[in-house]
Amino acid sequence: MIYPSEFKEKISLFKRLKLRLGLRVYIGDDFIPKKTRIYLWKCATCKTYYLDYLRGYKEYITCPRCGK
Repeated sequence: MIYPSEFKEKISLFKRLKLRLGLRVYIGDDFIPKKTRIYLWKCATCKTYYLDYLRGYKEYITCPRCGK
């Protein structure tokens, strides 16, 4: 599992800019129960950063705090 303290040095300036614009950023792979791409993103409502994987056919991410 990737933890927030591990990816601090891995985020480039370009990726930080994408986060500020509200886009998701690919961080790395995790094996839960199969190989899964993990993304860092910022909720537009809560203004909080989250690590999560894409869900469903449309590949969406929902905020665990506000549900949006």
